[in-house]
Amino acid sequence: MNYNNPKPQRTAGIIKMTCGFLFVMFSFCYLYFLRGDVLAEAQHSYSNGLTSYSIFVGALLITIVLQLVQWLLALFVRFGSRWYALSYLPSFLMLAMLTDVNEDVIDRFSLGPWLWVCPIVLVLYVFAVLCAKRLDTLFDRDSVYSIFNLMWPNYVLMLVFTLVTGSIPDTTDVYNYELKTERLISEKRWKEAAEVGRLSYPTSERLTQLRMYALSRMDSLGDCLFDYPQRYGVNGLLNIKTTDTTNRVSTSDIYSYLGAHAGPSIASTDRFLQLLVERGDSMARPQAYQYYLCGLLLDKKLDAFRAGISKCYGDTLAAPLPRAYQEALLVGNEEYKNDSVVASLSADSIPQYLCLETIQRYHDYYEMKDSLKNKRERINLTRRAFGKTFWWYLDN
Repeated sequence: MNYNNPKPQRTAGIIKMTCGFLFVMFSFCYLYFLRGDVLAEAQHSYSNGLTSYSIFVGALLITIVLQLVQWLLALFVRFGSRWYALSYLPSFLMLAMLTDVNEDVIDRFSLGPWLWVCPIVLVLYVFAVLCAKRLDTLFDRDSVYSIFNLMWPNYVLMLVFTLVTGSIPDTTDVYNYELKTERLISEKRWKEAAEVGRLSYPTSERLTQLRMYALSRMDSLGDCLFDYPQRYGVNGLLNIKTTDTTNRVSTSDIYSYLGAHAGPSIASTDRFLQLLVERGDSMARPQAYQYYLCGLLLDKKLDAFRAGISKCYGDTLAAPLPRAYQEALLVGNEEYKNDSVVASLSADSIPQYLCLETIQRYHDYYEMKDSLKNKRERINLTRRAFGKTFWWYLDN
């Protein structure tokens, strides 16, 4: 290329600036929005909790370093304008290696297939650069290549590098939800933590525990308990068999919040929660009562729950209970299934611990349930309307 010609020089400058812009935007956004929580978890684990990772600062610094790597490579290896994007491959390779972190790698650090993939890619890269330089010497680029022909190979290469880098990490959505929820809890952003992945049906035991912990911190556990998929019974609140000491929010944090740690002699979570509330009103914390009552609901122990309500709230309930508690106390009440009885109810004619709206929904649930004879249809239709209630959880 004739570098005394201002048109090719201008084209080369445009290609350099646009490729740099595309790489910086992808690298920063990828590190900040998609892989930041994974890197933060990895640093916490590898440092045994001694250091912390700032997602913004980390994304910024890593992007700057990777861009510097490209600049140094382009300085020593003069890439033609048509293949300038090749100078970004080592930076993309480093970014892919850095972000290829999952739960297994965090628990047991290993470079895995990168031990042989990286050398092979670098050998192929050197061969590609040599081929590109050879092609550049075969043609008079000023006369044969138009500006478009100089630009499009770079953007295609940048797109391929971006897609390959983004497709390498092997982590599930649920694991990413766990890490984001954990980070938000660490920052005491309880409401945001409880909202992570709320519209997603897949879940895990750990994600459920983190959500319930965030709800309890907001004093909303009894109201929102069944707003989320509950598949693990009382272990969805706390599993005393879990040893997750490397996590930023661990079982020990929940123990401290509840006021006691489970000793080796305690065999199950429900027994641990029972012992917490049996210590007496002067020692047991309100959140321990929350966990205890919600654990009984999750294990569908209605008789123990009714006895536990009196233990936790006293014999006189002078204010409406949390929604899940109200729903549990209504189970088996035939009176409120009657159309005429429900139609005649008013706020003054019902117990103080109940809400009129909850009674009406209880009536509507059993009316819909009784009207549907096909089991699959009954499950699906009642889930759409009442899937976030204790009644649906109890029946399915």
